[in-house]
Amino acid sequence: MSRTNIIALLIFGAILGYFLTFGPTTTQKFKTGVYQMLAPFFTGGSGLKKQLTSVRTGLKSLDQLEHEMQTYRWKIESSERLTRVCAMRRMR
Repeated sequence: MSRTNIIALLIFGAILGYFLTFGPTTTQKFKTGVYQMLAPFFTGGSGLKKQLTSVRTGLKSLDQLEHEMQTYRWKIESSERLTRVCAMRRMR
């Protein structure tokens, strides 16, 4: 281990030891402070998830799109047939 790693490990151990000496009320206050600092990130992430979910729920499935496409094809073919019949009647 290099000297930097050992120093970092000692600092981490000292900070961890310091936090372990906290009593229950101090620990609760510390947790409250940390959660208050992180709360905007939690709610922002939650809002983003809601936006993505709402966009996803508005999308149609592949089966729905295929059915719609067949319906439109049928309407187009029917319209073309009707146009041809009308054109043939005009020619008579």
